[in-house]
Amino acid sequence: MIAFLIVLIILGLILEYISLNSSFGNIHFEFQSDERTTEPDAAFYMIEKVSNTSWIPVTFLKTKILFPHGSAGQKKRTVQMNSFERQSTQRYFLLGHRRITRKVPLTLSERGLYWFEDAEMERGDFLGLRSSFTHCWGYSSIAVLPRRLKDSRSVDTLSGIIGDFLSKPYLMRDPILSIGVREYTGNEPMKTISWKKSAQRGSLMVREFDYTRERSCCLVVLGSVQADEDGMELCARIGRTAGEMLMEKGVQLQFFTNAYLQACRPFEIYESEASRFASGMFLDQLARIRPGSVAAESKLLETIRDHSRSGSECIVITPCARGEADAFMQRLRTVSGSDCTVIYADDFREELR
Repeated sequence: MIAFLIVLIILGLILEYISLNSSFGNIHFEFQSDERTTEPDAAFYMIEKVSNTSWIPVTFLKTKILFPHGSAGQKKRTVQMNSFERQSTQRYFLLGHRRITRKVPLTLSERGLYWFEDAEMERGDFLGLRSSFTHCWGYSSIAVLPRRLKDSRSVDTLSGIIGDFLSKPYLMRDPILSIGVREYTGNEPMKTISWKKSAQRGSLMVREFDYTRERSCCLVVLGSVQADEDGMELCARIGRTAGEMLMEKGVQLQFFTNAYLQACRPFEIYESEASRFASGMFLDQLARIRPGSVAAESKLLETIRDHSRSGSECIVITPCARGEADAFMQRLRTVSGSDCTVIYADDFREELR
């Protein structure tokens, strides 16, 4: 019996010596969210994978993921993670050549892009007498989508605007079905000019299009350098609610914005297309909209002119004060050659109370 105890003590001392001299090289820690987007306050999961590639067991291992923060210099945002205030902590016992996967439920309440990229591991020795630490770096992000409008007056106001849009005649010119050309009068959009026919006839000629019943709409968020956090939050909520109302009625949506998007290059125009069956990029862009630098309005107008479908009407959402977007709207009507509607975010301030 004494000999057996001596053998156990020697074996324990050997394992203690090995564990004291072991680094984190044989321990691998990975983490990423199971979703790319999530609704506010809805649970999603952080997938943690810890593996031990050596034969020596790890009796104590603690992982700690620091709470996420907005990218591109944004301030840290409030996050609720299980019962933890500002971090997600897990403890493991790992046998040799074992791998453990855990799903940790998390929630985020504020719209925006969040990053999970900073983590920490603490490893104890075989006898639990000493601990060592190391930092881990990951690259996982999740976008929290804007909330839908919930105030009854706000919803009624927006429903009236969308209803007026949908009640208009919906026979639209199809830019693919060209049926001929005619002389340019100065009122047609520049993109309808047929340069080949103009060269042949010696004067500007524009294409005539056939008509189709497919309805399309350009939804535009017009950013402003004076916009505050509440203004852009309202633009995102109005944009989502209006977009979903339109898509539910079968309208093909094109989205344009000159606002700053998190983790994207500033002073650029961003666009996407959406329908009832594919709206992921549109919603992701609304989640990223922040106050700050904006691209020039002239650049936004050029993008709409070149990329919008012929005959598409425009709905513009802006945090600008009433009347400040009048000049832009006039230029937009000239560029698009169709009716345009403006929605001022200030009219929906009740939504934030």
